[in-house]
Amino acid sequence: MKDFLFYRAQSTPNRVSLLDTSTGESWTYSALNTEVNKLSTILFQEGIRPLERIGLFIDTSVQSVLTIYALLRIGALCVPISNKSSSKEILNFIDAAQINKLFWQNNFSNDSSNFGIPSISLKNLPSTSSINLSDVPLSSSYESQLDDTHLLLFTSGTTGLSPKVVPLTYQNLLSSSISSALRLKTDPNDVWLLYLPLHHIGGLSPLFRSIISGTTLATMDFPSSENLRLCMQKYGITCLSLVPTLLTRFLKEQIDLSALRLLLLGGGPIPENLLSQCKSLSIPIHPTYGSTETSSQIATATSSDLLKHPRTVGRPLSSLNLVIQNEKNQLVDEGEYGEIIVSGPMVSKGYFSSDTCQSRKLSNHTFRTGDIGYLRDDFLWIIGRMDDLIITGGEKVYPSEIENVLLTHPLISDAAVFSEPDDTWGSKIVAIIVKNNSTVSEKEILLFCQKKLSNHKIPKTIHFADSIPRTVTGTFNSRSFASNNK
Repeated sequence: MKDFLFYRAQSTPNRVSLLDTSTGESWTYSALNTEVNKLSTILFQEGIRPLERIGLFIDTSVQSVLTIYALLRIGALCVPISNKSSSKEILNFIDAAQINKLFWQNNFSNDSSNFGIPSISLKNLPSTSSINLSDVPLSSSYESQLDDTHLLLFTSGTTGLSPKVVPLTYQNLLSSSISSALRLKTDPNDVWLLYLPLHHIGGLSPLFRSIISGTTLATMDFPSSENLRLCMQKYGITCLSLVPTLLTRFLKEQIDLSALRLLLLGGGPIPENLLSQCKSLSIPIHPTYGSTETSSQIATATSSDLLKHPRTVGRPLSSLNLVIQNEKNQLVDEGEYGEIIVSGPMVSKGYFSSDTCQSRKLSNHTFRTGDIGYLRDDFLWIIGRMDDLIITGGEKVYPSEIENVLLTHPLISDAAVFSEPDDTWGSKIVAIIVKNNSTVSEKEILLFCQKKLSNHKIPKTIHFADSIPRTVTGTFNSRSFASNNK
């Protein structure tokens, strides 16, 4: 088989495929297919070959999208890397994914000559106007199988010291995209704006969803609040993926998101007041839970689901099998806590590594997520990470249980919970609070917790902060907090 774009261009050649919000220029699927043919020819002339692993330092621009599609047309494997990575992290990434070459934008801050492999600046490539399509070589006709690897992605928890590399195949991405379209009820007129960075599956997956569903993908050269505001006013954006911290910022800046058909929101706990605010502003929130290992979404809730099942992340997607198991790998009863285990065609076959510890988590298209949750009426709730479990005074506590309670307080806009060593309890619970109102006190928060939590779950220490350090996917960055508060 050929790549997804090839078939989409045959199916709906005149439908708009790509929109550059920085210039207003757009491409039909036929025109995009032609442009990708030309760029893949240039990349082939630059020495890119099938099955090579290409490290990509890219942004959310049209050039980045075209580069990914062109590399896949050649049959190369795309390995996106964060532009913010340190030189040491990049070297570890190169080693872990066995990267052959590097591509980077002009805004890449590291010296590419330091990494010991060939590197290419996207800005210095010849113009596609120099290519005559009648001279396009075999680079544009690479034949793949459904189980061929398409992408190599580093998991969102990767620090760069011992990175986990997830291979995703055509089958993984096809299954995920179709299941997502069914859950989100994709409309042919949808316009999905790229905002999240493309080195994470949450930012990258719209590139494949749009082609498989035949919808429009909108790019943004410089993601910012003001550019988002302009896009919403000018380009009829209907779909957007964000994390809660970004959404909170946009609402504070009074960016009108009510014209969206859906806002996919994941990457961390969603504050109760944020949900309420979105409801009052008619913003169609769709909370979602997913992972790199599952090609993005595992479960997604609709706005109507939230009315009946508060704080759920929704039902598992249609092509995914999800079960909850206890510590003895036994299925638990409905409503009982346990580890979330998922399997199916959207799940990666296994890590790009022979590490036996990693293979126990992900093998044969089955992923032990390490997350604790429960099912009720086929809807999923997330309790927390197994790794985050706190044992205090012999009692088990999951930080997200406390965070979810804190986030129901009307004067708390964000919260994170972790533990510190304690001579009496073994570990003590610590909460970081971002408050909406400067008058709310530690005493008030503790009294609030006493009404809603067991004594052993009440924080022993509370820190107030202007913001909570989080990764790009919304996860609490405890290392950053610790280093800033030494």
